[in-house]
Order: sequence, then C-alpha cells, then structure tokens
Amino acid sequence: MTMYYANRRYAGRSSSSSMTAAVIVLVVMMFVGGVFAGIGFVIRGGINKAKEVCTVEVSAKVIDMKQGSGDDTSTPVYRYEYNGQQYTYSSSIYTNMPKYHTGDEVDIMISPDDPSVVYVPGDTNTRMFSLVFIVIGSVMIVMGVVVFAVIAAAAKKNRSEERRQEEPWLM
Repeated sequence: MTMYYANRRYAGRSSSSSMTAAVIVLVVMMFVGGVFAGIGFVIRGGINKAKEVCTVEVSAKVIDMKQGSGDDTSTPVYRYEYNGQQYTYSSSIYTNMPKYHTGDEVDIMISPDDPSVVYVPGDTNTRMFSLVFIVIGSVMIVMGVVVFAVIAAAAKKNRSEERRQEEPWLM
C-alpha cells in the first residue's frame, strides 16, 4: 500500500500492521505455550497426587511389555497382589528406553483405599514427560514475549522515522 504524507510518497507496511502482527504472534505463542505448560503441570499434579495417596509398598513383577503405537516404544505391565487379590497396572507413557523389562521384580506404591492407583518410584519417564511439556511451553511463552518486544520496538522506531520525514522541522 502506498501512502502520501505532506507531498511525499512512502511505501511499505505501516507500524500499526506490524503491531497487529506482533500481537497475533504473542497471542498464538502464549496460547500454545500455555497449553503445553498446562499439560505438563496436569501430569505433574497427577504424579504428586499418586505419590500422596500411594502409601503401601508392594512387590510387583513385570509380566509383559505393552507396545506403543511406534514399533520401538513400550511400557511395562506390572502384576502385584494386595489383600489376596491380584492386580495389573501399566503406565500410559510409552518410551523406547523403559527402565524395567519382563521378569523384573519392582517395589511399587499403591493406595490402600484403591489398590489400582499406583505410583512407581523408580520409573522417571512420566516425570520427564511432564518436564518436557513444561519446558517447551515455557520457552514458547518467553519466545512470544521476545518476538512481541522486538516487533514493538521496530514499530516504534518506524513511527519515529515516519514522523521525522513528515515533519522535519520537529527534529
């Protein structure tokens, strides 16, 4: 778009469209980053809740490796007994480097009120998964703010330049 000011011709984007782009980038990056960080914090909260309610230690045996959607990912399937009843548990987090394998004996923590609620102290995959989401989300939020600040500074400089060219007597 070509604009005319005080008998001078200026071409290019106006600073207001740069600011609009900056606001859009900021909103999108903060929204996506917030979703990622939120997912990470929800997962971390679930881990902390399981730690809190799982107060009974039992011995479990890894009886199988449940395959994920990818050929190289899996998660252990644990079998354990509590009050004469057998239970099985597997995490919903799959990895290509599981800590435990079929046949391993593992100490796990269960809830005495609901023995199907399990916390596996030695399995760090879920904690790492939540941390990755929190870090990615936080980085996206920071990047959105930085991009906004850079574009806002450039737009402010552009406005100053336009003002000087329009009204050189104010210099």
